[in-house]
Amino acid sequence: MIARLIVIAVCSLPASSALAQRYAIAIGNNAGDAGEETLRWAEDDAARTHAMLVELGDVAAEDAVLLRGA
Repeated sequence: MIARLIVIAVCSLPASSALAQRYAIAIGNNAGDAGEETLRWAEDDAARTHAMLVELGDVAAEDAVLLRGA
């Protein structure tokens, strides 16, 4: 939840110039270290964050990378 609020706050800031270009890397992996409990939504959260940055954050689709389970 905190990460989403940070992303929303950053996306709402105006670009410093008309020539500014934004890049994004959203990473999520449900599997942790051996012996740790598997996460349920880390990969889904990364996908939603990626989509939000492209749709609302002025990040071009070709400048946004989504890594799930990597």
